[in-house]
Amino acid sequence: MNHTDSLEYRQVRDEYLRMMNEQIELATSSTKCDAEVVWDILGLASVTRRSIHASCDSLEDAPTGEAVLYQLRTGWLEQFDLDELEGQLNGLLAHNLPDRIRGRSHQVAFDLTFIPYHGEAKDNVDEVRRSQAKSGTTHFHVYASAYIIRHNKRVTVAVTYVRAGQTLLEVLLCLLERLEALDIGLKRLLLDRQFAAVEIMAYLDRQPWQSILPVPARSNELKALRHSARRSQVLSYTMRSPTSGQAVTFTLHLVCRYTRGRRGKRGIERYLFAVLGRPWRGNPGDLANTYRTRFGIETGYRLMNSVRARTSSRDPKLRLLFVALAFALLNLWVTLQWTVLAIPRQGSRWLHPALFRLHRFCDFLRDAIAEVRHLIRSVSRPVQLPCHFSKY
Repeated sequence: MNHTDSLEYRQVRDEYLRMMNEQIELATSSTKCDAEVVWDILGLASVTRRSIHASCDSLEDAPTGEAVLYQLRTGWLEQFDLDELEGQLNGLLAHNLPDRIRGRSHQVAFDLTFIPYHGEAKDNVDEVRRSQAKSGTTHFHVYASAYIIRHNKRVTVAVTYVRAGQTLLEVLLCLLERLEALDIGLKRLLLDRQFAAVEIMAYLDRQPWQSILPVPARSNELKALRHSARRSQVLSYTMRSPTSGQAVTFTLHLVCRYTRGRRGKRGIERYLFAVLGRPWRGNPGDLANTYRTRFGIETGYRLMNSVRARTSSRDPKLRLLFVALAFALLNLWVTLQWTVLAIPRQGSRWLHPALFRLHRFCDFLRDAIAEVRHLIRSVSRPVQLPCHFSKY
């Protein structure tokens, strides 16, 4: 990446194309629809949140959406199975990570995102996972990701496709394997409450790093604590699995905080956290504040959906590509901010947050693609009615 004092819209496209060409070898069989055309249309579909077909229709002299998808599938997607494709897309995420991400230990958040799906599985029923109803469906394509915040640099470093038959422990191990391959260590792991299962907690309690996750109040004992506790406490608690009978004993932190009118509430809020592996050395309030940083991954999912191309395809490979590319574009946006626009100073760099927000990154990439591919700027009415509308 070129280190300059300014960032212009063509440079955003150049860095995007360099990322795609360096990480993915797309062998096209058409001169009109070569790799650069495919990446431009895919990038345009992402930043405008449209389908590939709609993006092709918005350009002058562009190939059809069917042609672009054909080149994508025959020139790349169909040459690999889903696991192999996932590995390549994780390489895309790792492209141009900010400095000091690799080779160091970080506080990392793992979570799942559920994208509603209203169709049937393409090849295998395991492609679609069921969950609580959302957007009029109980069927979803599900993806798990690993997210890091380091000195305001927010990046997604790993993503995996979650099949219906996978356990959450298998998903967790897959993400940990991705981190190890990137030479990213763990000093603390923050997880959502859905990972509060006996087999996962037993595994995490044996690890050298610290893991924090909220504990659902399912037992009468925990419900009573959530209802009536007046002060923060540290307890030893045993959780048992109703299916396997396995049990795990861990350190449970009950955190009580006065709301003081925050979010229009009064009184005491109570949180239950499991701390596994290394013990927590700080006070209860700091524990709650540390866990709150995990919600950055929720923001990451919202931003991912704002730069994700849309599709009605049943193909899990194509859907995974759109999700991983959205995360990769967010990483590119962060890297451009901190590499080009941040001001060096003693300690960490300083970045004006309003200078290059995500909408401007999207505008830059869209305008650079439009300059090369020529967006349709005008339309004309037909000379005559189609024959099926003509009077007889």
